[in-house]
Amino acid sequence: PRVLEALVAATCDAARACDKGLGECCDSETAAVTAFAVSNLAALSGARVELVRQGAISVLAKWLEARPLSELHRHASSAAQQLAGAGDEGKAGPSGYLEMRDEDVFARGWLDAKLTDANSRLLAALAPLSRAPVAAIRGHVAAALSELVRRPPNRAAVVEARGVGALLDVLHRCAVDLLAPPRRVEAAETGLQPSVKLRGLPMDSRCPRPERLDVLLPPAIVCLVRAARVSALCLRCVAAALWRFVLPFVSLRQSRC
Repeated sequence: PRVLEALVAATCDAARACDKGLGECCDSETAAVTAFAVSNLAALSGARVELVRQGAISVLAKWLEARPLSELHRHASSAAQQLAGAGDEGKAGPSGYLEMRDEDVFARGWLDAKLTDANSRLLAALAPLSRAPVAAIRGHVAAALSELVRRPPNRAAVVEARGVGALLDVLHRCAVDLLAPPRRVEAAETGLQPSVKLRGLPMDSRCPRPERLDVLLPPAIVCLVRAARVSALCLRCVAAALWRFVLPFVSLRQSRC
């Protein structure tokens, strides 16, 4: 543990130095390598709390806000995905969520609170990258937001950061890419990322600053259906994505009737 803490501290020191000197003493390539190191550490569940304690979230937010887009954004968005817990392996319980020990549940809740804190600006910096021209960046954004929105306490923050619209942007781009044979496989895999549970998310103007799901969702579904007609190869992936979106949407509509 001490070695890991020392490694995290050294990496965060390097990240802060790159963040302060980005464009001056630290070039984009050096910053990208540092972001890659942060991403690798974030993949270790035991390092995530220490990374956040060392201020990694604020550095990631600044990196994600930087322009123009580069390798830095790919690694920074990957680090955000890892911190959100996307891709963690474990045994699923009766509710479908991963079974965790008490200390893991506490750490996950603490990390989620830090990641979704509006003052950290991480979600606000992450959401616009759903329209990035690089598929890998869009995939990391979709994975991070999808993982966060699975846990009910995070949903209000994701909605406020326009995260649902970002996920639908990713889905829409995947539907377009399904029409291009060279990008079909990657688009189908990325399209399965936005597994948003719509129950409990704002749907109409009665909610403050809503993301109008009843307006945003149908065009995304139409795009997927059109893509499925052209690309029979990806029909199963499209159907799975539609199932994840439509079923909770219909259930919520019925519950309101």
